[in-house]
Amino acid sequence: MVYMPWPPSINDYYGNRRGGGRYLLPHARAFRRSVGWLVSVASDGWGRLPITGPVRVQLQAFPPDRRRYDLDNREKAIFDALEAAGVIKDDSQVVEKAAKKMEPVTGGAYLVIVEELL
Repeated sequence: MVYMPWPPSINDYYGNRRGGGRYLLPHARAFRRSVGWLVSVASDGWGRLPITGPVRVQLQAFPPDRRRYDLDNREKAIFDALEAAGVIKDDSQVVEKAAKKMEPVTGGAYLVIVEELL
């Protein structure tokens, strides 16, 4: 279980290179770095990493304000960040997910719980 910052929308996560290819935008790289740091601090609670089997992910979204947000656009950024942080090997391991929108908090946050399914 880890609290992470409010992720950027996947719609604003990648830039396109001339001639083809994509790259992470600076705020997406910053989000991944912060998740990596938070995972390293909280790694005692995660068990053996990376998890290699199927996982269930529970998400509680605390938006930064009362605007309308599409949670699906943020889930992909979270799963990619968990992969980059070494929690899971690949986001295709997510076979079950549940997301719930909570009351807003200043700056926004996500509570993420990853459970290995045996």
